[in-house]
Amino acid sequence: MKCLPTADKILNNIPSIVHYHCDDEFIEKFEEIIIIGDIHGCYDEFQLLLERIHQGVDNPKKILKICAGDLINKGPKSKEVLEYFMKNQDDCISVRGNHDQVMINEYINYIKTGDIAEKNSWLKELTLDGHFEFLRQLPYTIRIPKLNILIVHAGLLPDVSLENQQLVDMIEMRNIVENGDNVRVATKHNDEGVAWASVWQGPWHIYFGHDARRKLQEHPYATGLDTGVVYGNELTAKFVMGPRKGHLVSVKALQMWNDPNKKTKK
Repeated sequence: MKCLPTADKILNNIPSIVHYHCDDEFIEKFEEIIIIGDIHGCYDEFQLLLERIHQGVDNPKKILKICAGDLINKGPKSKEVLEYFMKNQDDCISVRGNHDQVMINEYINYIKTGDIAEKNSWLKELTLDGHFEFLRQLPYTIRIPKLNILIVHAGLLPDVSLENQQLVDMIEMRNIVENGDNVRVATKHNDEGVAWASVWQGPWHIYFGHDARRKLQEHPYATGLDTGVVYGNELTAKFVMGPRKGHLVSVKALQMWNDPNKKTKK
């Protein structure tokens, strides 16, 4: 992994692979695949979930764990979650979430100015060529053609090619609204328009996170797995390949780590 030695080198936070493709050879290394909702730095709950996922399994490395984004931020142990994924990249991967992006931006600002909000002081412990570069390389989507599955943090606009999707929509959208020209556009607000997943008709089945207010969403062609662990609810995952395909696994939050009624910028 290439070191980025100066702040000037990290202004471009676009990953080298925006849309990650899991080929058949890679997928065939695993006996099961499970997709996990937003972790948000809730490391202890994540470990409890892994215990349930790995229970009775001879080789946990034969289970591919894919997170739907927001590995970090808001919860108590973001660095621990980040380092777990860094150390287990052979069987733990993730797409980029809006809160991952927020922390990427915060870290860039810290490197450039030396200023950082107290709530984000844990970022001072991160290394530029290790932790930050791992975050920077998180893709916006992960595709598994063998299973006709795509993982994205927030969503996709129907009838728009993957390459023409807006990056910000893929990490922030929740709903779709029609503008004055009867053109559907994405919005990050879920009090206008309709949930994008409710009108998604393929071609992939999409697994996503981001929308904790709606909790578990199960539509014909889209499944939402953010069940708000950081808000005191649950951390949820779903098997998509193997003998437990279709099974949901969840653990309850150990406490409310972040007040969902508290207004934040993101």
